[in-house]
Amino acid sequence: MQLIRQRLSRSPRCDHLLTMPAAEVTPEERVATDAKSTGREAAKAARMVCYLCRRRFADLEHLRRHEEISDLHRANLETIMDTRATLGNFPTNLDDGDAAPEPTATESSVEARKEKLEWTLRQAEAALGSLQENFEERLRSPTTTHVDQAASIHAHAVQLKTLSETGVSGGAPKLIRLGDSGTRIWLGAETWKGNKRANEDRFVLDLSLVTPGTDPPVHGVAVFDGHSGPACADYLVAHIGENISHCLAAKDSATPFEQRLQESVHQAFILTDDDFLAIASAEGVPGGSTALVVIMWTDSAERLKMLVAHAGDSRAVLVKADGTECVRLTEDHKPNREDERRWVQSRGGIVIEINGTWRVFTPETVVVGDKVLQWGLAVSRSLGDLPLKAPRTVINNHPEVKVYDLDPALDRSVVLASDGVFDVQSDNLVASLLAPPPPLTLIRPDACARRVVRRAYELLSDDNLTALVIHIVPQGMDTEEVNTRKRPPTDRESIASKAKRSRRTL
Repeated sequence: MQLIRQRLSRSPRCDHLLTMPAAEVTPEERVATDAKSTGREAAKAARMVCYLCRRRFADLEHLRRHEEISDLHRANLETIMDTRATLGNFPTNLDDGDAAPEPTATESSVEARKEKLEWTLRQAEAALGSLQENFEERLRSPTTTHVDQAASIHAHAVQLKTLSETGVSGGAPKLIRLGDSGTRIWLGAETWKGNKRANEDRFVLDLSLVTPGTDPPVHGVAVFDGHSGPACADYLVAHIGENISHCLAAKDSATPFEQRLQESVHQAFILTDDDFLAIASAEGVPGGSTALVVIMWTDSAERLKMLVAHAGDSRAVLVKADGTECVRLTEDHKPNREDERRWVQSRGGIVIEINGTWRVFTPETVVVGDKVLQWGLAVSRSLGDLPLKAPRTVINNHPEVKVYDLDPALDRSVVLASDGVFDVQSDNLVASLLAPPPPLTLIRPDACARRVVRRAYELLSDDNLTALVIHIVPQGMDTEEVNTRKRPPTDRESIASKAKRSRRTL
């Protein structure tokens, strides 16, 4: 139970209320509340605000229903933690030995109980994920949803306003044709606030990259995991695409396109970081962001190419067509990675493990706002993060850039995700979540992305959760064949009935 209490204490469960002063409450408003409510109920009726998630409700009835769902959240979480603890105490040597004798009655009983507990665990996880999925849908806002890269800040602001006015949200699928080979890419994404107070993750389904002259058209996507505020991630959404295009336009066209693109992306990361740091220095913004950019195109021989550039611990994984194999395309920039540790320490940075997490710290105290402290970060490369780059640079802003050759017949999907996803899921588990039920060939990419972030939440990730899925659709494959349901069919449909009933009451 101590573990449960610790987990609950750091999760934004909505079981506490913030009682705010009742300013300008009319008699009519007072009559509309329960006449029998006393001090606490009257305060809640004056302004119904959930203390932890900061949601405001129109009336007391909606607030109470919200609390009921919160109670279900907490009950599911307690079931998960208790069941996991019980499963951890089961003997693990039931199948040991060279021979395979018939299990004894005791062993059969233990196995049966273990299977029942595992089923109970999946039930609770499914209900937890279903409730949070509904909650995330209601939290949607332009700052936590897909925004196409705009050519200017004005256009970007217009897009945000349009999204806000129309209620459009989420990473709706995009189908993009690459070259004349008939190969297409199908894109979708999902982002959840999860167990954080705010969502600092961002994603872009179209970087609006422009290639000069006779260079092949390209399509770029990105995932940015902001920290210490979303300012840097928002800046990257607005600027990194256009900076890549500007750097590419300045290159000598006699140089092979692939080489020019690699150099341009590398330079754009540094340029964008320098520009943001200048603003951060003037405005006193300490935050930063990881950056993961993927660009795809077909070359003159109609071969499918993919550039992957990253700084930080957001990760890209390639999933093979048969679904049984995946390939990690990036290596996380963690301070305990030997080459990263050497780089940081050679510049005076301190690399140390604290509570199981390796971090980079400034060698001296720095001033951040009204505080004087040694600033730390759990990645060795990022964009932004002024306290770790001035007056002394102890983390790197240079991306690792690689180009891969893809085969549409063998390579099926690419998953980009923030560390909140991969901290609790292996590459193989993420890949398995993309597998469609027979006879389907693909599941919609936005539905796949939702599967990935929902499963990370069910596994108790404490971070923001973002996944972007790229399906490689070869010539002849019809996307009309795919599953259009946003929630994938599972053997847990009946389990979430209680959660669905709760949703219908809101």
